[in-house]
Amino acid sequence: MKLAIAYLRKSTDLQETSLEQQKEKILQFAKEHSIGVIEFFAEEACGENVQGRPQFRRMIEFCKSSENFQYVLVYDISRWCRF
Repeated sequence: MKLAIAYLRKSTDLQETSLEQQKEKILQFAKEHSIGVIEFFAEEACGENVQGRPQFRRMIEFCKSSENFQYVLVYDISRWCRF
């Protein structure tokens, strides 16, 4: 089975998708594609920089130190950061 970690981010109270909804959608996608999710990194933070996003930084460190997964799943590219 392929393995993944997942990043969830909610930036405002007005956002359409809650962290729980993002997690549900990611788990559904993972199941449909035979991917096991081994770790979730979730936070409520603005996507403009990484200084205010401790879970994002934790996820990056996890990526650097682990070879036990093949994918990073995210609900939507806008959850990753603001481009």
